Amino acid sequence: MRERKSVGKEITLERDIADRRQMEAILANLAEQVEHRLTDLELEARTLSLKVRWSDFQLITRSVSRTQGFRSAQEMLPLLHTLLFQLGDQKRAVRLLGVFVSNLRISRGEQTDSITALSLWNEH
Repeated sequence: MRERKSVGKEITLERDIADRRQMEAILANLAEQVEHRLTDLELEARTLSLKVRWSDFQLITRSVSRTQGFRSAQEMLPLLHTLLFQLGDQKRAVRLLGVFVSNLRISRGEQTDSITALSLWNEH
């Protein structure tokens, strides 16, 4: 079995959207799906990537890394929002959004597990 290099989720939208709030809601959903996959695999990531395909089909990927690692959507969202904002042109429409994590390692155990458990309780 090959070692997993990344975990991610992306969505091609039925119609292009230019509303940043809608984009952030989609990114939140994608980050939650990535969080669940990391939890299932008992992994955490040190690198988070945002993938955007604009309506003109230009593809851009932006990444950020941090040494302490993360695996919850709650930890990913502020970074995803910053990466999206840094792309500029707040009126430009997107066709595809994706959230990917890489630079994976085995979870740190109790500390990470407790963060994940708290995020699951806070959703309800």
